[in-house]
Amino acid sequence: MALEGNLVLLTQLAVAILSLSLLGTLAISQATSRSSYGVNSTNIAQTFEQWMAKYGRIYPIGQEKGKRSAIFRTNLEYVESFNKQESKTYKLGLNQFSDMNNAEYCRHHTGYKRMPTSSTSFRYQNMSADDVPNSIDWRKQGAVTPVKYQAGCGCCWAFSAVAAVEGITKIRTGQLIPLSEQQLVDCNRDMYNIGCEGGNMVDAFRYIKTNGGITSEDNYQYTARDGACYSNKEKHHDATITGFEQVPRGEMHLLKAVSMQPVSVHIDAHGKDTTRVGYFREIVEYAIVVIGYGKTEDDID
Repeated sequence: MALEGNLVLLTQLAVAILSLSLLGTLAISQATSRSSYGVNSTNIAQTFEQWMAKYGRIYPIGQEKGKRSAIFRTNLEYVESFNKQESKTYKLGLNQFSDMNNAEYCRHHTGYKRMPTSSTSFRYQNMSADDVPNSIDWRKQGAVTPVKYQAGCGCCWAFSAVAAVEGITKIRTGQLIPLSEQQLVDCNRDMYNIGCEGGNMVDAFRYIKTNGGITSEDNYQYTARDGACYSNKEKHHDATITGFEQVPRGEMHLLKAVSMQPVSVHIDAHGKDTTRVGYFREIVEYAIVVIGYGKTEDDID
């Protein structure tokens, strides 16, 4: 199917397909990891000290270390319990967010905001299910940049939008150009998108189209904080889009879309209480990009 213009896609619903890598309480995902940390008082204390050293954590004198240790223990115990369940198709592990509770993680590392949307045409509506490949990985097609770190700025919406534009730009032009999330944080500011305080990909795509494009990451580097808009950098366009569409409800619609290009989605980031496969209809707080699909080694979709 031929592509007409650089048209980015996003979903209408919160899709859980990739939510396993964004557990709000734990914020951990190691799909191939099956290690055991050995949960007991001595091992937890040792593991916590090792974890602090690995991630450079130094807590203020007082009760803060005890508080973080308790949260770490809760998360570690959950990891151990979860990984013992043979029916699960993935395993959990520790990372730099493991001393944070769910509320803290969502407050500092999410940032998706809902906004009114209207139905649009779907360019792959008439695509036959027989034309949808069994699997696709846009990383292997060179359409995905290395993972970027959002840090403590609530602008997941900007990262999701940029990743989708990077992907369609590579598909259409053959060039993979890391684009600027910071430009969206600083310059795309209105009643919906307010930098590190949250935003929405629809508004970001609308801004990119209206602005005539978006500049590169090299030209407008990420600072993980709100700043004044550099209009001279804003005017330098390294990628453009002709518009955007929303993917209708339904797994097949999503598969059609992702088989043709990376797609911006929003997902639930509330962690272990909402980790399940399917569509979430409740609170949505995190924006990512779907870059592929397929089967596990155990032949599970």
